[in-house]
Amino acid sequence: MDHCMMLHDRPFEMIKRGIKTVEMRLHDKKRQAVNVGDLIMFTNVRTGEKMTVRVIAKNIFDNFEALYDFYEKSVIGYLPDEVADPDDMAQYYCQDDIKEFGVCTMEIRIEGGRDEA
Repeated sequence: MDHCMMLHDRPFEMIKRGIKTVEMRLHDKKRQAVNVGDLIMFTNVRTGEKMTVRVIAKNIFDNFEALYDFYEKSVIGYLPDEVADPDDMAQYYCQDDIKEFGVCTMEIRIEGGRDEA
């Protein structure tokens, strides 16, 4: 496995169902090492379930506002009746880190089977 990352239950399930196809993260040292073609094993923090995805594209942005302007809200994990708000990411990342590292997206595709923990 190239990379391992944790995911909350909702985004994990949305990726598993094929709704969310873009994962957003701080473009810190760990995410700078992710390249197109790499595999990521996501672990659901609630259930421990694991899922492997392949990175099919990667984009880097200065901030979440630019990222949200670039993507349709459904592919980054919002339902049709929800408002896509870049400020939602403040629960995960502080503004100083965003300014220092920027943010990135990894466009992903589920690989093979899913493993149960």
